[in-house]
Amino acid sequence: MNFLANEEERMKRANVENLSNENSEIIEKLLKDLDDDQKKAAEAPFKDTLIIANAGSGKTRVLTYRVSYLIAKGVPESQIMLLTFTNKAADEMLERVKKILKKDNVGVLSGTFHHVAVVFLRRYAKLIGYKNNFTILTPEDAKDLIGLCRQKYLTENDHIPKKKFPTKAIIYGLYSSSINLKRSVESLISQKYGYSKEIVNAINTIIEDYKNRKALNQGMDFDDLILNFRDLLKSHPDVRKAISSNFPFILVDEYQDINWIQNDIIEYLNEETHNLYVVGDNEQSIYGFRGSMIDYILNFEDNHPNCNLYKIRYNYRSHKEIIDLAVNSINNNTQKYKKEMIPYLSSFRKPLVVDANNENAQSRFIVNEIERQKREGTQYDEIAILVRANYLTKSLELGLKSARIPYRILCGISFFEREHIRDLIAFLKYQSNPDDEIAFSRIANLFSGVGEKTIERIYSALREVDYNIHAINLSQLPFRATKDAKEGIKELFDVLCEISKQSDLKQTLEVIMDINYKEYMQNKFEDYYDRLKDVESLIDSASLYSDIDKFLSDIILDKSDTEEEKEQGCVTITTVHKAKGLEWDSVFLPYLVDEVFPSKLSVLEGNIEEERRLFYVAVTRAKKYLNISFVGDMLGWLDSISPSIFLKELDENIFDYKVVK
Repeated sequence: MNFLANEEERMKRANVENLSNENSEIIEKLLKDLDDDQKKAAEAPFKDTLIIANAGSGKTRVLTYRVSYLIAKGVPESQIMLLTFTNKAADEMLERVKKILKKDNVGVLSGTFHHVAVVFLRRYAKLIGYKNNFTILTPEDAKDLIGLCRQKYLTENDHIPKKKFPTKAIIYGLYSSSINLKRSVESLISQKYGYSKEIVNAINTIIEDYKNRKALNQGMDFDDLILNFRDLLKSHPDVRKAISSNFPFILVDEYQDINWIQNDIIEYLNEETHNLYVVGDNEQSIYGFRGSMIDYILNFEDNHPNCNLYKIRYNYRSHKEIIDLAVNSINNNTQKYKKEMIPYLSSFRKPLVVDANNENAQSRFIVNEIERQKREGTQYDEIAILVRANYLTKSLELGLKSARIPYRILCGISFFEREHIRDLIAFLKYQSNPDDEIAFSRIANLFSGVGEKTIERIYSALREVDYNIHAINLSQLPFRATKDAKEGIKELFDVLCEISKQSDLKQTLEVIMDINYKEYMQNKFEDYYDRLKDVESLIDSASLYSDIDKFLSDIILDKSDTEEEKEQGCVTITTVHKAKGLEWDSVFLPYLVDEVFPSKLSVLEGNIEEERRLFYVAVTRAKKYLNISFVGDMLGWLDSISPSIFLKELDENIFDYKVVK
């Protein structure tokens, strides 16, 4: 490899301009806002760099100031790439950069791996056998397409009992997991389901059909986006070199969460300059079940010789006693980087461990403690109950309801996955790419008399005329259809023909509503008026775009990871996984018993250290109050109950203890 010898050469390679006096003053001023650890990280020499950032240490601040530092140093904005795990995180960082540098716009390429992949896949699509207007399939779209393949297979093999056959969601999950975990579908089935050989073969046949239909429809699911981007970089050295040379400054957030595909992408992009800047916390690596591999952050120094290493040690979120408990727990892991966390805040109170007689006693304690904290000034929206799994919320919800404490479950269907919004997006997808079978099927299903077999026949007819809807003579359909089906097909074609005349995105949506969909919504949904507000919001968003493909890419990728904001006046109940990145004044951790937290499956699979990291994440969400509880009885869920090993291994001097009955 051609490592760049020194920072001067790297600066030259990146076309960095000489510093002006004004920029020197900006750099001096912005670095004053940082503590010593953050400052060293922000102005690190230009070479491969690993930042180990503790929970609550200002990780986002370090990345924000690093980008600001680069720009003030003279690095062209167009040469900086910022990879994050949510587009919201990227947007917030760039907003802060604009504020720091007092700029209206910042031309940094930023976003998730999927977002950045789309940027380059649109540009180089032909090299991997796609058109540049390929369709992006959401997970729900992918499941629908697998559903079509599944239905076709079961129709052709009617001896297989349909009710006992895996659902489209299970098949999609197996397919996606096989990619991200780099494992065969057979091994995943063997581990999770134990299906017969016939069912395993059937699933593989359906998956192959799904892959073929995706290609035929010019569609890429979320896994395809990063996998195809990775393969593009691997198979086309000229493209790899061009992108790598154009982006000599690559920054990666949440580095502990990357999987093998993302790691390959990062290393290919870093090939020319060896100037990778990654930030993460190895103790917050909690997504192994999705394919994330902690090895990449632990082995960074070995894989990037002569790299920089900085540790951001100060915690600005939690009081000292909470940090003491978190460090005491996580240092039971065998790890390369021993956890060192320095509290910025002073002492407040020790965490409380509660021994509850049963679930009801636990719920009563939590309710009483919430009411006490509320009386003393803690607002409901600064209180959270974090559970290991969703099935644990029932008793907690009943307790809150009986006390009339408002709460929300941090889950539910996101805006762009709601049925009526997906219907309208399907119309736009079809307008952009008539090859899109899933979009066409979803639209056609809205029309009376048009069933699955009819849809398949219509689509076959369209394929024969290169998807030109105007070339179909409805009076001479190449298949037999009932009177109802003919009327439905005519109405479908009328709507699609009318949409094809539109060029304005906002107007297209308004036409869809006026000629068909508004009446459909009125007849289908009881909460029609609430859904109509959703549609109005979608149309308002569309009015800001002139390019339909850009609009579709943004709403599918940029909005799919939108985090729910705190609702005013509500206690939050959520899983620990979903709580990552969030914080509250007061946190409750119920059900700290063995086989629940840590989970039985994780222990059986040898993942106890990841479970301990999950406990560390849960504990470090709390700013002031931390209440951990375990129960003596779980109404028959477990044969025997024992407090979690994570409690047993704690130093008894770092928490208070209470028994409730």
